[in-house]
Amino acid sequence: MNSKKIKTIVIVTVIGLALIIAGSAAAKANDTRFECGPTGGYTTTAPGAWSYPGGNIHIRGMQQVGRVDCPDSRQVGYNYITINANWDENYTGPMWGTFEFISDEGGSWTGTWNGQMTENGSWYNAYGKGQGLYAGMKLWVDKVYDSTSVRILDPHGE
Repeated sequence: MNSKKIKTIVIVTVIGLALIIAGSAAAKANDTRFECGPTGGYTTTAPGAWSYPGGNIHIRGMQQVGRVDCPDSRQVGYNYITINANWDENYTGPMWGTFEFISDEGGSWTGTWNGQMTENGSWYNAYGKGQGLYAGMKLWVDKVYDSTSVRILDPHGE
């Protein structure tokens, strides 16, 4: 065989092995998706800094805590959020911040979120990484008004 054919065979073999290894790792992963109902509401624990430039409303560092009860035990517990916002005089506009969710079973999630306050309520998207019992896991939350979709990816397949 000439050297070009040998190189081609080696490259194809390496790619094939890489795909098999990636496929087996993906097969172990557990991708859980579920819906959560409305929460009981959030309580403000620190108002943060509010300012009113040009009649708008800017919030920096407001802190709130709320109870979350979802069908998956990894999303049953207390969510501690920090809120920043740039709203107009009607309290509508962009908002963003960080969160730490501490589950009743002892694991936690930390991450960021961003969304929008509208005349109909709020929507947001959040992304977090697991800590403690949830180390290595990833979390995505999409809330649109009173509907919340959650996705948890456990690469270990547990």
